[in-house]
Amino acid sequence: MADQLDDVISRIRGARTADDVQAAKHDALGKSGFLSLAKKGLREVAPEERAAAGERINAATKRVSDAAEAALAGLATSERAKHLPADRIALPQR
Repeated sequence: MADQLDDVISRIRGARTADDVQAAKHDALGKSGFLSLAKKGLREVAPEERAAAGERINAATKRVSDAAEAALAGLATSERAKHLPADRIALPQR
């Protein structure tokens, strides 16, 4: 799971579009994503190990969500910056 998590985080951080971010996030958190499947598999984990396994899965889920949120915010900022010069209006000096 650690390799998959690192791969998804790397893909999210390197994404150039919001669709790329969402696709990577979906690979981890989507219905058949590896973290979603890990959560479903918790019922097969021994009861004494279940809490620790659940905490690891929740921490991984938070890492993916936080990385996706940060990447989307960065993409939105850079997209606004591209349009900023075109949106400016030059006012005459008095």
